[in-house]
Amino acid sequence: MNKRTIILLVIAIAIWAAALGYYFLINGKLSINLPFLKKAEKPSTKVVHSIVPIKVTPEFLESYKKLVHREVETVDMFKPYYTEKGKEYMRDLIIESPNVIRSIAFAGYIITSNGGKIYLRFGNVTKSYGLNDLILDRYLIVYTSSIGVVVLDIKEGGLRVIR
Repeated sequence: MNKRTIILLVIAIAIWAAALGYYFLINGKLSINLPFLKKAEKPSTKVVHSIVPIKVTPEFLESYKKLVHREVETVDMFKPYYTEKGKEYMRDLIIESPNVIRSIAFAGYIITSNGGKIYLRFGNVTKSYGLNDLILDRYLIVYTSSIGVVVLDIKEGGLRVIR
């Protein structure tokens, strides 16, 4: 045997030894305690129940009801809801809001004796809407200014801006 064959034989034996050692360590047939190769232990499924009977007096029940029960104001769903937000808030919202509807552009508005109209651009098409109309059957106009419109999204909720 020449020198090259002996070196290749030693390398082959080392590769086989490493492969077999790895195989036996992973399958747990060799019990060497290596902390980085530990398998996760199964959690205990033993459940202990402890029931302690107690006597409940009527006075205790009444005090418990007072702690837990709170009076809730009934809401009339057909009564309009008014916010405390003013014109300044709405103007700031138009300028600063990240909730902008990007597919619609604000073209302007006009107030006449018959009411007001806003003009919105959908790509190359401009459409007009009355101040009480729904835009795309989804957005209700809340506030209009010369720089944009604040609308209420009736499907997702919340105020959105058209600039």
